[in-house]
Amino acid sequence: MTAIEKQGTLITVLFDDKSGRFTFAVLADDGGACTIPLNTMKWIEESRPYEPDYEPDEELYNAASEVLEAILPGTTVENAVDVLNEAIAEAGEDGGVEITYFVPTDDAEVGSFSPNIGTGGNYTQFVKLISAAQSRELDGKTVELTKFEEFKGVRFNIGFQYKFNGEDLFFRVSSLSLPPLTAEDDDRTLSVKYGQEKNIKQLREQIENKQIGEDQVKRTQQVIDGLVAKSRAKKVIALEDFLGQRNIEDLIENPEPIEAKLKSMSFGGDNGKIYYLIAEVL
Repeated sequence: MTAIEKQGTLITVLFDDKSGRFTFAVLADDGGACTIPLNTMKWIEESRPYEPDYEPDEELYNAASEVLEAILPGTTVENAVDVLNEAIAEAGEDGGVEITYFVPTDDAEVGSFSPNIGTGGNYTQFVKLISAAQSRELDGKTVELTKFEEFKGVRFNIGFQYKFNGEDLFFRVSSLSLPPLTAEDDDRTLSVKYGQEKNIKQLREQIENKQIGEDQVKRTQQVIDGLVAKSRAKKVIALEDFLGQRNIEDLIENPEPIEAKLKSMSFGGDNGKIYYLIAEVL
């Protein structure tokens, strides 16, 4: 697949100390929005996926340094967040730091600086943390999914009601699954999260914590809205496929029970184990 070259304006720059990853929020000249990651460290493959560790990588660091210098001369890995966000703020709403980047498709939510790329409201009070006892009891149970909601533009809440120790509780599932297509295949699973959750959360925190100037707030919100709209649209298509082509918008307005078999899962050590549920649609 040939990457699509685009022009855009930087809206804000984030940096995660643990992973050494920059995230650039961009408004494209054609009106779209995306985020662009830029790594300066590499993931240690032996580390656990839910507790990843990273280590310095000279090749990634040097490549990131070249990208940053090309964006704005004098920008380095160490000063990029301050220098670029200051330049963005000084440019105001009518200007900005212009960049060239690449996406695999026009509706892509994540871009790259390299052409070599691959393809709030009223909510049900779901149980926040599933206990070990609840996990054991729910594992293998057949239930009816009756709750279909959206949560703060980052995921769909799909859940069910269950009486545990005499108390009616609402539990939500982290993923849906379908049986494998063949005996050799694994189950097909689909997370209920939209995607871009971490980036959207960081961008919202920048606004809430007043870490960016007033001129940046409006455009940062535009990026957030664009990312939510794109990732939601893709998740709707995937969910409707998993739910037998049922219309997710209709399910939100008029819930229709969907039978599912639960599978309890966990990760983490004995002292910090987290339990979650996967629902196999029957």
